[in-house]
Amino acid sequence: MNRPDLHDETVKVILAVLEGIAIPHAATVAHDETRTRILHDRLMHVVVMLESLLGAARPDVDDAVSYLQEKLAEHPPVGYITQKRAHRRLKAGATWLEAVSLDYRDQEADQ
Repeated sequence: MNRPDLHDETVKVILAVLEGIAIPHAATVAHDETRTRILHDRLMHVVVMLESLLGAARPDVDDAVSYLQEKLAEHPPVGYITQKRAHRRLKAGATWLEAVSLDYRDQEADQ
């Protein structure tokens, strides 16, 4: 995915930002509230990383990306049902209410 017209460090920063903000869409409005909270926390850390890079006299991209990855690990995109997961559950025979339930009965088939 490396683009020859972008510097390697630029690609690292772009990929780190995408990792931070490109999380799966929620299946319902209720689940989107959870997703939005997670995304907000992750976005805050993306902003801190970008500001630190811009404010540093000698920015260290590897350190900045490592910081962001550590912070993102503290805010994993979990605790809500994604659109993809809900559709997989529907295809497996679940009702809509089952498909968007955090307590879905068939957890093994859900993966």
